[in-house]
Amino acid sequence: MGINALTQMLVPPPKYNVDRLVPCRMGSSTRVSELYIIERGKPGMHDLDRETTLKRMIENTDDAYGFPPFRYLAPGLTIDGLGYAELRAKEREILKGFLAGVRTQVISSDCFGWADVIAPLVTPPPATPAVPRQPTAADVWPRWGARMVEPELGEAT
Repeated sequence: MGINALTQMLVPPPKYNVDRLVPCRMGSSTRVSELYIIERGKPGMHDLDRETTLKRMIENTDDAYGFPPFRYLAPGLTIDGLGYAELRAKEREILKGFLAGVRTQVISSDCFGWADVIAPLVTPPPATPAVPRQPTAADVWPRWGARMVEPELGEAT
């Protein structure tokens, strides 16, 4: 892990905006109305109440952060004078507020077929005009086409 970190300091891995990898529109905000929790098991789908959803989301966070070194560092964390316990309580309140307007469904699959179940449930939002964004340095290299375009200059090379 240490060697990997040093290597990435010397040669940073390339980072690309998603719109350079797949055709899509980018926005600055969204509204979430549906949450799908996926799990392995007998194929099925059922609604989940908000309190149970909140509990599962917190458990998921605990699972993600329960590995070393985080579990050893967590008691010493403070942000704006708040300790770990206060930060966790704040996280819970933010998550609870988010979930207030969200319907949650649990989707179980024994063959990793969650996407096949979710896709028909998701309706695309109404089309809105895309707002062009300013090019960044990440847009300059590499271009996977016949020519490389310098966004700042708009000239083909």
